[in-house]
Amino acid sequence: MGVMRIGHVNINVMDMAAAIQHYEKVLSMKQVMEDEHGNVYLKCWDEWDKYSVILSPSDRAGMRHVAYKVRRESELDSLQEAIEN
Repeated sequence: MGVMRIGHVNINVMDMAAAIQHYEKVLSMKQVMEDEHGNVYLKCWDEWDKYSVILSPSDRAGMRHVAYKVRRESELDSLQEAIEN
C-alpha cells in the first residue's frame, strides 16, 4: 500500500479555548486558519502542509476523521477496503 503517513486528524472538542491553549502552548503548534464554522486549523512550525490538526467545536469529544497521505489516489480504495475489513 502506498500510504505515506497521516495527512491530518480532525478532533471534536467541547472547550475550544482550552483545546487551542493546549495545542498552542503545550504542543507548540501554530494556528493557521479558522473557518466560518469555528474549526481551527493548526500545524507544527516545520511542516510543509497547510495543517495537520483540525479542532472542531462540538458537544461531544472524539475524533471526527483521519486523512491519509498516499502516493496515488487509486490506493485510497485499497485502504478503505482494508479498514472496513
